[in-house]
Amino acid sequence: MRRGSFINLKNTSPNKKLEVNDILPVLIHETAHQILLQDDQLVKNTNTNFKNVEYKNEFKVKQKDCGPNYYLKEGCSRDTSMINRFYQKFWLENWEEYNSIQNIQNDENFRSEMLEFYQKYTDSFISENAFFSPEEDFAESFRYFILSPKPFESKTKYQKLLFFYEFDELKNLRQEVRGKMLLIDNL
Repeated sequence: MRRGSFINLKNTSPNKKLEVNDILPVLIHETAHQILLQDDQLVKNTNTNFKNVEYKNEFKVKQKDCGPNYYLKEGCSRDTSMINRFYQKFWLENWEEYNSIQNIQNDENFRSEMLEFYQKYTDSFISENAFFSPEEDFAESFRYFILSPKPFESKTKYQKLLFFYEFDELKNLRQEVRGKMLLIDNL
């Protein structure tokens, strides 16, 4: 479902000055996607023609070959990668249900089934964008991890935020970004 890393500024109000607080959540979200694409996180694909019909068939084969690790269109996640650990911990239990929805060809039926999936597991997702895929869930959860206070609730969506505290480099990044946010607020 991911179409690429870009920021669409056309959706901002023409009468509103673009503020750091408007763009910072998007930049943090997209940073999470870039983290997932690092060499230590996945074995990258050589075929990047994602619109090619053969690629769709190849994707299913590579996804199967990647198992039990999570497979992104960019490649197979490594055993210890963040996305694989996230997938194993938070998505594996409902993966078959989610994956069957992804195979629905009719757009209207697909949207309806995805909405039902989200409503069924709403306590598992920090935002409406998070339920689209493990990558989007990771990126949205990461965004909230950076921008929100540490949660103390037991719902799955908050457990996902706590997941990021397992990584010292992410805790350090969180502290750095939040510190710079304070400097920006004081300008």
